[in-house]
Amino acid sequence: MFSLPFTLSILFLSELASAAETFHIPLQRRAQQTHDLDYYSAAADNLRAKYNIGSAAGASTGRRRAAVENIPVINQGTTIQYGSGAVAGSINRDVVTMSNFTIQNQVFLGVDRLQSGLLDGQTSGILGLAFQTIASTGGVPFWQNLLNDDQLESPEFSFWLARSDSRGDDSAPGGVFTLGGTNSSLYSGEIEFLDMPGSRPSYWLLPLQSVTVQGERVSIATGNSALSAIDTGTTLIGGPSDDVASIWAQVPGATQAANQQGFWTFPCSTEVNVTMSFGGRSWAISSEDMNLGPVTTSGRTCAGAIFDLNMGSNIPAGSGPSWVVGATFLKNVYSVYRANPPSIGFAELSTAAGGTGTAPGSRSTAGAGSILPKAGLASALSFISIWTLL
Repeated sequence: MFSLPFTLSILFLSELASAAETFHIPLQRRAQQTHDLDYYSAAADNLRAKYNIGSAAGASTGRRRAAVENIPVINQGTTIQYGSGAVAGSINRDVVTMSNFTIQNQVFLGVDRLQSGLLDGQTSGILGLAFQTIASTGGVPFWQNLLNDDQLESPEFSFWLARSDSRGDDSAPGGVFTLGGTNSSLYSGEIEFLDMPGSRPSYWLLPLQSVTVQGERVSIATGNSALSAIDTGTTLIGGPSDDVASIWAQVPGATQAANQQGFWTFPCSTEVNVTMSFGGRSWAISSEDMNLGPVTTSGRTCAGAIFDLNMGSNIPAGSGPSWVVGATFLKNVYSVYRANPPSIGFAELSTAAGGTGTAPGSRSTAGAGSILPKAGLASALSFISIWTLL
């Protein structure tokens, strides 16, 4: 059963954490693997299903599909679709403790069926960090319960997602997740907060305002057609067909991938330079993050990290996010998610986090603001995958 290892991992976390009301969790990167375009294409299909986009999605009425990846829906059962697969089980309530934080009557899904390969020996649970309005269980998410119970020092959580290095083992640090505030050692300057649209938060959303490619501004849709889910649980960046085509049209030699619809390839010798703005500053994406690696044995053609999310389908404006912005972008910024008022903040990475900025002085919301991941601690924290948008 899913619930027992999940409980044990939470208790293990509580032994390692401090008593502060701001909780810093070093993230561990899984062992580095070389992925081909088939892998990313499958991940894109799962992402479309997660956001009910295109042919991979269920009915537009929002009704649950009869089966997801060979996991049948049975009486009194819930099937949940994640970005990398699906699980099913029963809804439970129990005491959940993480560090000094405790919720007495937390709703969660006890999983007894899951898609093969979704969870490995290092992961025994998934902790969602979006709002209750889109919770598949209907329950209040753990972080919102903590906020409602005045257990958090600040109505925020934040992420530094580390870029992978050359190490091939599973000891490489993956970044830091901070619950209840920020970690001031990981960013430079002020955090630029942007208010989320709408009055009823669901996903963490911002409208994409502008994109540049190779220094030139690209024409993209605006308004509801530009709503973007900022998703730490997603690897790449997916967007509307026309906008994605406009982006790759600015890259010399870029063409649609021959065998993987929705993806684009370009000469590996080309540095793809992209910036994105959500209403404030423009944030540059490293050319390293834009390149998924060679797709040919010659090593001359590489795959791009921005793909066609809706595959040309006609998605009504306002029915959901048009963009899903994942780690390809988020590895280049320090991101903060504020519940009240609902907003998302970005800041420049400090040198300690691989950026070029100098970290500001210690902030009260940072607690032990100099906390950085250490391999020994991170290995004990790898039981739980933390996804912002579930």
